[in-house]
Amino acid sequence: MMRRLLIPLCTGAVTGGLIAAVTFPWLARTAAIAMPRSFNVYLWDALVVFGLGASLVAFPLMLLALRLASARRTGVAVMLVAALLALVAALAAMDALQGGGSVLMAWAAGMLLAALVHRYWRRSGQPPLQAHAR
Repeated sequence: MMRRLLIPLCTGAVTGGLIAAVTFPWLARTAAIAMPRSFNVYLWDALVVFGLGASLVAFPLMLLALRLASARRTGVAVMLVAALLALVAALAAMDALQGGGSVLMAWAAGMLLAALVHRYWRRSGQPPLQAHAR
């Protein structure tokens, strides 16, 4: 049992570190996008800064990791937890843990969406391109 969870644990930790490494420079780019005057600042932060800057980065990287590891039920949960712990460690290393709740939630949203897409693909038994080709 423990040996079976070692690969998802390591894969999740590496994926979390990769997500953090890619996200931090990308967040700076999305934060620099000019917000229209009449736009709500909180909605702008949620959609543009953290949506594009964190969720959109976490989604494909976690989906790729889930597909490469061929994770199933418990393995998916272990990968998600390991990735989140790695991301919290990255925030702590950057001394951004106190104000990093928004980016952590955006990462979690992107990774959970990846887990749902992975589950759907596994259930259908076909890769996405073959499923829609019919």
